[in-house]
This record gives sequence, structure tokens and C-alpha cells, in this order.
Amino acid sequence: MLAVTFDPTGRLLASASADGSINLWELPSGRLLANLGGHTNGVCSVSFSGDGSRLASTSMDGTVRIWNLQIHQCDRILTEHSG
Repeated sequence: MLAVTFDPTGRLLASASADGSINLWELPSGRLLANLGGHTNGVCSVSFSGDGSRLASTSMDGTVRIWNLQIHQCDRILTEHSG
């Protein structure tokens, strides 16, 4: 695990992994809600939006992904990172 973050309500936790995946956990039960895959290298950071409806992730693959948490899918991929 490379990074973790709580959503604004404290009900969800997102964990970022070296394998390029993000796990979304329900708290306090600890139940895995979703595995968000798509990055091709380790995920360095994760951050929830202010309303908790989106998650941003950065990766060593040079992309930033914006995830829609209502449907557990990537909405947008930003690719213009150079480092």
C-alpha cells in the first residue's frame, strides 16, 4: 500500500497500491466495496472530492485518473504529465 485517504464523511477509505489498483473500503465494517483498476503502474496518491462523489488518483504511469464513485468507473484520464 502506497497511500490511503478517508472520504469527507469518514465512511469510506481508499487505498492505493504498487500494483496499480485502488481499493475502496467501507468503514467501520472493513468490507471491500470495489477494486478500481486501470493504472499500469503503482498508484502514488489518492484524494476524495469535497462531496465524496469522486476520487482522484496519480500514478507512476504518468496519468491522473478521476473516478466516479457512484458507478466505480474512471470518468477522465489526464495524460500530459512529464514527470
